[in-house]
Amino acid sequence: MSSKQEIASSLSEIWGKLNTRWTDEGSNAFYQQYMAKMIEIAEDFEEACFNLSVGAADLSKKLELIEHDIT
Repeated sequence: MSSKQEIASSLSEIWGKLNTRWTDEGSNAFYQQYMAKMIEIAEDFEEACFNLSVGAADLSKKLELIEHDIT
């Protein structure tokens, strides 16, 4: 299962638990308005973290090369 699928699955699971206690019209409005956005934000955050990890690895390699040139 991809990370995006895991995020959507986790949010769906959480929503299922919440929805057993919150059953009025407000719950449906909340779901329609916010669930897709929460999934999108979580996916964007995951992608940003991945990109940061890649950038940090590149920076680390460059710093190692600089350090090697200095010594």
